[in-house]
Amino acid sequence: MDFNKIIEKYNYGEKLGNLLKQIYEEFVLYFGVEQDSIIYEAFLNCEIIVGENCYEALKKRNLLSENTNELVNEGDLKRASGVYSSMPLIKVNEKNNEFVLEHIKRIVCISSDNLDLEYVLSCLIHELSHLVKSYYKEYSLENNILIERSGLIERYYNLSKSAGEIKKDFIKEKGVGLEEGFTSVLEEDIAKRIVNPSYKSSGYGVVNVAARNFIKSDEDLKMFIMAEFYKDKSEIIKKYGEKYYDLELVVDKIYKYSLDLFANIFDKERFNMIKEEMNNYLKTEYLPLMEEIMQNKRELK
Repeated sequence: MDFNKIIEKYNYGEKLGNLLKQIYEEFVLYFGVEQDSIIYEAFLNCEIIVGENCYEALKKRNLLSENTNELVNEGDLKRASGVYSSMPLIKVNEKNNEFVLEHIKRIVCISSDNLDLEYVLSCLIHELSHLVKSYYKEYSLENNILIERSGLIERYYNLSKSAGEIKKDFIKEKGVGLEEGFTSVLEEDIAKRIVNPSYKSSGYGVVNVAARNFIKSDEDLKMFIMAEFYKDKSEIIKKYGEKYYDLELVVDKIYKYSLDLFANIFDKERFNMIKEEMNNYLKTEYLPLMEEIMQNKRELK
């Protein structure tokens, strides 16, 4: 794979181009050489932009979601250090009146262009990992239902035609918290190799721990990596049982608490109230369910 073709396609500067090539090579080692071609295609078909506010970058390129019920909202995007986002182009086949997925627009945006800063480099690793884990079978159609898969995340939308336009209404999403946890694990593992040997991710503390609770061995990590990459959780369910799906929803709520904490960081009273609620939720919901799942694992062996 000639990574210089990607650098030339988007006219990346020397510093950014060399950094992206280094991250790409680390991804191939992390995911496996068998996944090399898909990782390369992901980099080839997604522009990486540095030095723009994430919300404004998405707005300018018509990549903003119109749905307000998703976990990550407009305010989160305006505060974000980085983001990976994609948008499917969907048309209607006039012959059979069915929806057809024609093209996918993708972008990775990092709000700062100072590539010497540790947090900027780690943020770039994090968002590029979202790109890579989304790329394979990211979108699929089941009649009028659009399914978006990004690693462990699944989002469902209802498609309809209105006044000659296609409308996309959000139905539900799950797996966001655990996916962010596993992406922060990847961020840490790769940043320790190319940024700082003692690097520790920030902002994903609780969901990072939730993810690491599942990976006590290289075999466990590989299982989740392949589930994220190929959008197939069957091996996870085989090992941990159907309760794993319940845990996804619980960790989604924990992740929402984390987002709310960050949004209220300058409101001490509100911040402490949210923190207390989250800690109580961890004790009453997360820990008992995690123990039940681990017990299922022992019984399923």
